[in-house]
Amino acid sequence: VQWKNLGPGYLDLSLSSDIPLMNIEYNTTTTAGSESTTVKSSAAPSIGFLGRYVMPVGQDKLIVALNIDQYKMPYEIRGANLAATAISHDASASALNIALDAAYHQMFQEGKLKVIYSAGVGTASVTYTTVNNVTQSNLSFEKDHFYIPVGVAVEHKTFETFKTRMGVRKNVFSNKTSTD
Repeated sequence: VQWKNLGPGYLDLSLSSDIPLMNIEYNTTTTAGSESTTVKSSAAPSIGFLGRYVMPVGQDKLIVALNIDQYKMPYEIRGANLAATAISHDASASALNIALDAAYHQMFQEGKLKVIYSAGVGTASVTYTTVNNVTQSNLSFEKDHFYIPVGVAVEHKTFETFKTRMGVRKNVFSNKTSTD
């Protein structure tokens, strides 16, 4: 959706969704015996949101963007190990990613060359949980990442309908934590 004439610029909004599915089978036979494991997910939709405000600054542009992605995927792990002990786990993986970015698009050569400067802030959080149905024990593992990226890119209008862009982006601050 595009909302035009909102102040000096316009707003782009988009919503996305998908249904990640996973089905893995592992079987092996050795002289000590055989083991097998299957990992199968349930259908759980993920959701994403992107909002961009584009404001002209003379012939240049300032773009502020907010991106949010969230998913939770439940899955089950079943099988038997070499000792013929049953493997039965119910598990899930969930994530939340939020990023706020600003980019300044500076035009050169009558619109054929563009230099893009960007900076932002973001956070990503992932949680894995497992319930062992045989021993009735619970496990949880969480990873969090807070970061501040900066970047620069060059875009060239190579042909009338084709643009070439190259750039670099680096986190100038990054803090990762894990909880087990």
